[in-house]
Amino acid sequence: MTAGTEHTVKDAQDLLESTDVEKLVLGWSRAAPAGKRYNYDNGLPSLIGCLIERTSGVPLADFAQKYLFRPLGTSNVTWTATPTDRPYVGDPPVLAAGGMALTLLDFLKLGQMLAQNGVYDGHRIVSEAFLSEATRLVYRAK
Repeated sequence: MTAGTEHTVKDAQDLLESTDVEKLVLGWSRAAPAGKRYNYDNGLPSLIGCLIERTSGVPLADFAQKYLFRPLGTSNVTWTATPTDRPYVGDPPVLAAGGMALTLLDFLKLGQMLAQNGVYDGHRIVSEAFLSEATRLVYRAK
C-alpha cells in the first residue's frame, strides 16, 4: 500500500471491469516515490495475483486452493470473478485484492495458521520468513 499511486479504494471498480489488470495497474500515475506515501490501493495485491499466475502457470484460485486452502482443510471458497483476455488464467479469473469469501470456521483456520507463524495442524503452510516480511511495518507517518 506504499507504491505511491494516486489510485485509491474508490477506484476499485476499474479493477473489477478491467480485461488487463496488469496493464491497468502498471499504467497508474504516481503521486509519490514508492515507500514514501501510504495509500490504500487494491492495485498491488491484484498485480501480485497476476504475478503468481504468470510465474506458476496456474490460475490464482487453483494455486491458492492447492497451497493454502486444501492444506487448511478449507473447501468452500468463492472469489470475485473479473473479465480478462489473459490466456494463462483459468475460468473465471479472480481478483486477488478482495472479494474472496470463506466460512467463519475457515477464517478461523487461516487465523490460527497465522498466529502459529505459518503452521497449521502440525504442517508448515507458509514460511515464517515470508510472514515476517509480509507483516513488517514499512511505512511510518511523518
